[in-house]
Parts: sequence; structure tokens; C-alpha cells
Amino acid sequence: MDREEKSRRLSSLVKQIAPDGEVEGLAPAASGLEAMPGAGAPEEEEVDRARKGLENIARGAELHESEMSALEAIILPQGRPVIDIVNDGFNDPPSPWAHLGTGDTRTRIETVIPSVGRIELPNHPSLPYGGTGFVVGDDLIMTNRHVAEIFATGLGRRELSFRPGQVAGLDFRREVNPTDPIYLDVRQVVMIHPYWDMACLRVDELPEAQRPLTLSVTHPDDLTDRDVVVIGYPAMDSRNDLDLQRRIFRGIFNVKRMQPGKITARAQIHSFGNRVSAMSHDSSTLGGNSGSAVIDVETGEVVGLHFAGRYLEANYAVATHDLAADNRVVDTGMHFAGSIEVTDTYDDAWRRADPESEDVGLPTSSDRDIATEPDVRPTLRAGGTTTTWTIPLQVTVTLGSPSNGQTDSTDVSVVEAEAPAFTLRPDPSYNTRSGYDPTFLGDQFEIPLPWLTEQQYRGVAFNRQADEQRHVLSYHHFSVVMNRERRMAYFTAVNIDGRREKDISRGDFSDKWFVDPRIGSNEQLQNDLYIRNKFDRGHLVRRLDPVWGRRFSEARKAHDDTFHWTNCSPQHEQFNRNRSTWGLVENWILETANAHNQRVTVFTGPVFRRNDPFYQTESGDRVQIPLQYWKVVAMVHRDGELRATAYLLTQEGLIDDMVEAVREPRSFQKTISEVEELTHLSFGDLREQDPLAEGATEAAGPIEVELRSLNDVVLDKGQR
Repeated sequence: MDREEKSRRLSSLVKQIAPDGEVEGLAPAASGLEAMPGAGAPEEEEVDRARKGLENIARGAELHESEMSALEAIILPQGRPVIDIVNDGFNDPPSPWAHLGTGDTRTRIETVIPSVGRIELPNHPSLPYGGTGFVVGDDLIMTNRHVAEIFATGLGRRELSFRPGQVAGLDFRREVNPTDPIYLDVRQVVMIHPYWDMACLRVDELPEAQRPLTLSVTHPDDLTDRDVVVIGYPAMDSRNDLDLQRRIFRGIFNVKRMQPGKITARAQIHSFGNRVSAMSHDSSTLGGNSGSAVIDVETGEVVGLHFAGRYLEANYAVATHDLAADNRVVDTGMHFAGSIEVTDTYDDAWRRADPESEDVGLPTSSDRDIATEPDVRPTLRAGGTTTTWTIPLQVTVTLGSPSNGQTDSTDVSVVEAEAPAFTLRPDPSYNTRSGYDPTFLGDQFEIPLPWLTEQQYRGVAFNRQADEQRHVLSYHHFSVVMNRERRMAYFTAVNIDGRREKDISRGDFSDKWFVDPRIGSNEQLQNDLYIRNKFDRGHLVRRLDPVWGRRFSEARKAHDDTFHWTNCSPQHEQFNRNRSTWGLVENWILETANAHNQRVTVFTGPVFRRNDPFYQTESGDRVQIPLQYWKVVAMVHRDGELRATAYLLTQEGLIDDMVEAVREPRSFQKTISEVEELTHLSFGDLREQDPLAEGATEAAGPIEVELRSLNDVVLDKGQR
């Protein structure tokens, strides 16, 4: 986030949390600072900067960097504090939240606290716990889907199971002052919701003190500006400012805390491939708060299930009202405060999750509670020569006999034939792979892996064999970060060394693709997708790009690594084999590196959109097909300066070819900033090395150059 955006967000948040809408009400005062338990008095100079920042906010002026830092360090901990929980009670909150500690309000909150626990992962190699859960029915626990998926697999209510070797439990204490644990094993995964970031677990015989909480059925729009407390187990998040986290949370993490705030307006956010209308709130939360209960302090009822947050913007929760509108959730036995009319909004998601389920066709709500976009995604069905698209009406078109020259093996884990010269055999020891090197172009040109958003990070297929950087799968000379929902890579990152290239002819072997054992086999698309259709098994890291080394054996290991399913994506045969579009860019990159003995770094990936078309395989699996792919290329130019260029390539017309006439694929050079907007990834300082970016700020629309030949590529600033 740049300084201007941070100033805007911080100003907006400070106005939002100011009591009675008066910014001056948050001006630091000795009594207020002393009321912050354990915070320690800030330096007088920092207090002055905070006051000046408040003055600038009041008159609508932009904040300076020093003022923003002071406001973060002083105002946020006071306006949205973090309160210790001790012996199922809580310390007196500071002003302006002192009222939470008095009378019936305190009683209502303290009644809730014993029923909130920490999701323990005793067998996990690197995570001691996964998040928060709370009691919602007889032996029932609610948490997030993304928390449950750390130790469980499946979706819906059928065929849910624990991951091999994994177990889970719940500890209801884990407070600031250590006490005897109240620990229960999770014995069943009852539900993993296919639309909302919610899961339901069953534990063994809850003690009497851990009573079920009441789930509100009040519409979120009727709760705006209500006081709430979030109760959960915040953990330090290495993706955000560590010093600020220590200030706000006073260096205490992983234990039960209470975080007051207010319900804010509903907001649209992407969650598990859906654009959902989530409840939002402005409490101070961190990663371990996933699965926390959002409690209405006026009633003591749970109004939301916290699942995500964006720093200085908003935190997001699944509204319990929306869960009450799904009779499958109600049927689990959760304790709702009442009943509301059910909705059919989730039916399509449930059909996909539980295809044999008979409880579909629910009554249509006359008053839609969820603001969702209509689902007009096409479904392409394999088999024979008939293709069906389901849109507002159903269209069936008969095509010619499909053929793509690829093997029709029904083995979904490996595609194999006898190799003319050698058989592909990846290095059996996965801990020998060093992966992508960020300093490959030189220490002065360090290029880190693209940065994922918090939402994307939660969707990663984590490397079960890694002790650090668990979101990265390292191979020889390249790395991959996987999206477990789409079962394809968020991105790949490869180092190309033209000084030490080796050549392996396409005729020396036959294709054979491999499952990566470091992630689940259900987290990577396999051969089922490529049977009797026009999809090629497209390499994201091109087969020859990492094929270099001092010895042929080193290059051979990298070559064979490119045949992991994690590096594969469905590309229409005319897109994958087109030498004037996708091939034009790929050939230019490799030939430039080899011809000039040059080092090059390349990032590649698909553009994931919610409305990407679905393809249904012969086995019934439904896969969303990306319509666009992108590349970002970095190299040291002849003038000794770093250059970074970005490209966008589309196969949209060719996918449409399954029901329409053929349109040629097209490729464009784009600004890196536009690729960031499309993918939600961040490429950091690389965008400043983009020769197209020089004119982007003055342009009326997106800057792009259609590539018809290599002469169209812009490498020098001012070249256009």
C-alpha cells in the first residue's frame, strides 16, 4: 500500500472510531494513556505528532509519514484496544470502552467467554494451532472453513475426513495467565460449507461451563454501528508491521483476548471463488482470530463468524443471519435465536459439493437477504461430441470429433508412455530443491516472490514438508505457489541462465506427469481434465526455461521437474501451440537469454476470475478454466539498469470456440500495475522498472501494446 492510500485509510478509520464522531475525542491525554494496561507511555514527541495528525484529519489534509506512525502507535490501541481475558473474565477496558466492564454488559460478555476455544493441531509439523472455534450446539463447534481445511478434507456434508496423520482438538483456556487446560478432541467434521467460510465440528461431551452460544438471526443491516467484541486467539502475522502489532497487542499473542469494535456496513469480498456480501467490523484482529465469535454486547448473541481482514480498511465476518437462511446449517442442531425464511442462494454450491444430495430445490426467498451476483458461468461437459453450456438458457451444440493428439489414459495421477530415449524421472528427494533465487540477477537487483493478499494466502496449498515458507513449492531452478481451490498455481517463478543452457529435444522422451507429494493430490489438477477434449497440458514454467547448469544432470533434474501437475494448466491446443502469441513471448524470453548469455527471471500464472467457465470432466469433476494468462519478465538491460515488462495473453476466443466460431488468441504487453490489479498479486518495486509505466499516469485508459511481432515489445522508457 502506498503512502497516499495508507493516509486515506488511516484518516477514514480514525474518524470511524472517534467517539461521537469527534476526532478531537481521541486526542492523547495522560489519563487516557495511563488507562491502556501495559502499553507504556509514549514519547512526548510521538504524542505531539499524533495530535498534529488528528488536526490534519479534522481539516481533511493528507497525513505525513511520521503522523501516520504516531496515530497507529497511539490512537489505534486506544480506540480499538486489545483486552486480556483472565479466568474467564476480562480486565477493565480503557476509555472509550469502559462501559463494557460494568453491570449487565460485563455479565453478558463473561457468559460467552468460556465457550470460545483454540483449535489445537497436535500433529501438525509447523502450526501449533489453526485458529478459533466456539460452541454453537450440543457438542458442536463453529470455525472457519479455511481453519478446518488445515486438518480435514472434503466439502459439504458427505465424504469429509481428517487428513492422513492429522488430528484436532479444542482448548477453552489458553489465557494470558496459564491455567489448567480444558481440552476436548475433535471427533468428527460435520460440515464444511461450500459457499461461506464456515465449518462445523463435533467434540466429545462438552463440560457444563462450555454451553452453546445463541446465534442471532438479526439482519446485518440492522446491526450497523452496534458495539461488538471479538473473542479469539490473535497470533502475530509476519505479513504485517511487526512493531505495530507488538504495540497494539503489547507483545502478547496466541492466547484468548477480547477486542471491542463496531459493526460497519456490509462489504463485498471474494471468498473461496464466490463474491460474498459479508458483515464487516472494525475491531483489531490478527490471523489467529480466524473463527472468532463476534458478539453483540447488547444481547450477548453471536452475530458473526470472523474470517478475514484488510489492514486499516475492514474486518469481515459471516453473518449468523445468513447461516440461519440455510436449512442445512440449521439442521445440524446449532442454537439460533429464531428462524427466518430459507434461501436458494446456496443451492448451486451445495449441488457441486454434495452431488448426490436430494435436499435441493428449496423455496425461493421472496426477500433476498444476500447480495450476490447471478451465476451465469458456463458448464462444458465432456464426452462424445456434445458440449453443453448452462447459462440463463441451455444451449447444446454438436462439434466435430475431438482430438488433441494426447494420450487418453484414465490414470489421473500419471500420463505415461514408453520414452524413445529416456523416461522422465524427477529427483526423488524433494528437500534437495533450492527453488527460485530472488538474487539471481545480482545482489543489487533482489526480486522477491510476488506477495499474496491475506485472502489468497488462506487459499494456498501448503507444503507439508517445509519448515519455513510453507506456501512455496521449490523445484530445481523454479518455484510454484498453488491455489488449492482452483488446483492450479497462483504463480510460478523461474530463473533462466542463458550462459549455461542445455538442450533436451522434444523427441527424446514421451510426456509423463507427476503428483507432487508435498501437497494433497486433491489440491492439484490431474489427467482427468485432459481426456478427449481440446485442452493441452500447458506448462506454466516452460519446459526448457530452467534447463541449465554446469552439468547435464543438473539441467535434466530441472527439466523433469517441469512435468509436475503443479506446473500444469489447461490451455486450448491452438493457444498452447500458437507460435505468434503465447509462443512468441516464450521464445523471445528464452532466445534473448541464450543469445546474449543473459540471466532472466520470469513469473507466470493464470488470471483467476469468479466467472471463469466451468468444464465438467467425464468423471463429473467441475473445473474452472482460466481465460487469460500473464507473464512478468525481469532482466538487466544493456545500460546496466533493471527492466521489467508484463504480458497478458488470452485464450478466451478459443474457449468460446467450443460453442462459437474460432477467434485467434491475442497477446499484449501491459503495465505491471495492471497485472497486479488483475491478479491481486504485488510485484513490489518491479513496477517502477516498467518502461510502459512512464506514460501510464497521464493516460486516459490502460496502457497496452498488442504484440504481433517481437518488434512490438517495448523495452526502453520513451520508446512508445
